[in-house]
Amino acid sequence: MKIFLDTASVDEIRQGVEWGIVDGVTTNPTLISKEKGKSFSEVVKEILRITPGPREHRGRGGRSTRIWSGRPRR
Repeated sequence: MKIFLDTASVDEIRQGVEWGIVDGVTTNPTLISKEKGKSFSEVVKEILRITPGPREHRGRGGRSTRIWSGRPRR
């Protein structure tokens, strides 16, 4: 079984990763917009910095595209 967090809260994601129980994160623009004080791109970059594994983007029509295969450059 894999555990995915459905959030854009960097604090929640960081805590789950530290506990060693998170296999990935799912989020969406609505959840990201609720993170006050940070731009959309700042939140996404921070999530990518702290989460393990390959990254995928699911766009319109449910098509999945791999966008990162490892940790992004800082």
